[in-house]
Formats: sequence, C-alpha cells, structure tokens
Amino acid sequence: MVAGRRTLLWVTMIWSLIVGSAIIIETSIMLAEARTTSFAKTSGTLDSIEMTDDTDPNFGFVYHYQAYGRQLEGRRVVPVKIYASDAWVNKMFSRFPIGSHPAVYYNPSIPAQSVLIAGIQPEDLRLALLISPFALVMLVLWLRLIFSFRNRD
Repeated sequence: MVAGRRTLLWVTMIWSLIVGSAIIIETSIMLAEARTTSFAKTSGTLDSIEMTDDTDPNFGFVYHYQAYGRQLEGRRVVPVKIYASDAWVNKMFSRFPIGSHPAVYYNPSIPAQSVLIAGIQPEDLRLALLISPFALVMLVLWLRLIFSFRNRD
C-alpha cells in the first residue's frame, strides 16, 4: 500500500506542477488584461506595421497618441499575448489598417504604457475554460492523496 501512495504522490505532484503552471500563466495574463480596464482612452494614429519576427505576437504595430500634452509611441496590441494564431493576426490587420485612428488605451500613471485593445480577451476566457477540467483532476488527485494518508492501515 505504501508503494501505491508513493506513486499517487508523484503523479499528483507532477500533474500539479504542469496544471499549476498553466493556471499561473493564464491568471497573470488575465490580470494584466483586467488592469487595462482602468486605462485612459485617447485617439491614436497607426503609423506602420513592422514585421519583426515570427515569435513576436504583437508583430510590430507602431502607433502614436497624445497623453498629457506629450506625443508618445506605442507598439502593443494587447497587454500580454503569448501566441497569436494566423486568424488572430489577420483579424488585427483588418481591424487596424495603416493610417487608421484607433482608440488607444494608456496607463494614466505611466502614459508610455499603452494598448490598442483593453480588457480581458475572449480567447483567454476559452483557455481558462479549457484548463478547468485539468484543475478538477488535480483537485481529485490531492483529495485522493489526503484521504489515502488519513485512512492508513
């Protein structure tokens, strides 16, 4: 029975490490996005789209805006984007053509921090829903482990 508990412990810890990491990453992304809801809004001008490299999900949007009488430049579409699908990139290209005047959301405390899209994104909510069953399995594994130690022979 001890070998079974030891295996359960290892499985639970490895599963928790993997799922816990995903939960921490997703939570930090959603918190960063939620913070942008308090950003001030102004109008900007999209100057160019510079293709940087394939790993940059903000793909070089360059826009300028004015905050507190200062002309500033921004490059972020959303606060945090780990991966951008081709469909998402194409949607952003059509939503923000060069020369357009999109709304720019900037941090009133640090006006140089800006994004074109504020708030929690639907893709991140879908990812949170996708993680939920794995988190439930993690909870069940921990409960099983706890009860296996409480019900020792």
